[in-house]
Amino acid sequence: MTTPALVCAVLPSEIDLPNWMPVYIRVELMEQLVCSGARNPAVLAFAERFAPPWLGTIERLQALLDGMHSVVVYEPEPARADGTVIQEKLRQAITTLAEKRMGDCNNLSIAYAAMARALGFNAVATWVHQPGLPVDHVAAQVCLGGNPGDKAAARYDLTLTAPPSASCKLTWVWVETTLPGARVGAHPYDEAVRLGAISRTDLPPLAK
Repeated sequence: MTTPALVCAVLPSEIDLPNWMPVYIRVELMEQLVCSGARNPAVLAFAERFAPPWLGTIERLQALLDGMHSVVVYEPEPARADGTVIQEKLRQAITTLAEKRMGDCNNLSIAYAAMARALGFNAVATWVHQPGLPVDHVAAQVCLGGNPGDKAAARYDLTLTAPPSASCKLTWVWVETTLPGARVGAHPYDEAVRLGAISRTDLPPLAK
């Protein structure tokens, strides 16, 4: 189902990002981390443990999300008083899953997309621009069709940056990776409201 890059960049387990780094470079780095993670046997082992093949498509993707939340927790990067991040870090999927056991929206989305891609799904980590908030957001997306959550994206006027190589002939559906209990196919903002994410600086005022 997926057409991964022929060659994944060789990157360290953790990358420090300067604040001036443009979004398109951050997104490409995330894509390369998803690419290399999807080819890591240890990442595949996590994915197969969380999401057995006899489940249906949505059920399997949901099991993958719930399984990830059973071993990692959301942990935002250190921030200043105004909510802006002091030092952004990107990590290999296996570093998040097996070593740190925690991550911000970037790293949880990288880990989820890498596991989903290892299972054969077309999955990416997508940057969500949030003007007026101290930070932007990152969520995973999976190329599927016919999911009820498809319609949720139309309710929000969002600017997204996905990897240039991302291609989906069906529909990208959302996977909010930072909220335990989030539903595959539901928009991150809808899940923030439903799950009461009232203390997050990387989610919009409607979630508060």
